[in-house]
Amino acid sequence: SKLVARTLSRGAGDMGEKQVLEFLSDRVSSMGATSGRDQFLLSAKYPSRFSGDILGLMKKVLTEPHFDEVEVQKSIREQVAAIRSSEDQPVNLAYRNLFPFLFKEHSYGYFHTGLPDELPEYTAEDLKKFWAEQQDKPWVLAVCGQFDREEIMELAKILDQDPGSLDDGEPRWGDEREMTLTMADRNQTHLM
Repeated sequence: SKLVARTLSRGAGDMGEKQVLEFLSDRVSSMGATSGRDQFLLSAKYPSRFSGDILGLMKKVLTEPHFDEVEVQKSIREQVAAIRSSEDQPVNLAYRNLFPFLFKEHSYGYFHTGLPDELPEYTAEDLKKFWAEQQDKPWVLAVCGQFDREEIMELAKILDQDPGSLDDGEPRWGDEREMTLTMADRNQTHLM
């Protein structure tokens, strides 16, 4: 999901990444996606006078993302570099491994940003397939500020479909009670 979030708004519909960036820049706007362990978020900030334009772009991003292979590979390199950088900090390394340790048999147990050795195996087709599965999940549309209610309702109707279930079962604690992570050439100890 983190990789999809990195690439989702890098091209949609008839617009490539450069065109999306120029479109947003011309409207003093921004758009980005992020993901958590059990949510995915697409957000946009824009002046209300460009509401129609930005909502149209959001529709394209949500329904017609490109997931261009070049952009996917670029995002993979960026994500692997970010993982490697975070694992060079003891607290980040511990936190990165905490959820996979605590919830081995639940979706909370996934490495949120992926594994550096596995990420390069992903292709644009894998991301398209994942995104298609996500479009069947329940969603929430939240809006704040000055907006045209009808435009928002129109977007919601376009995106509306019968959502599938999000039931992933109750998180269950793993049976292991201790995990030791070591970093070469370090003399610090962190306990969680």
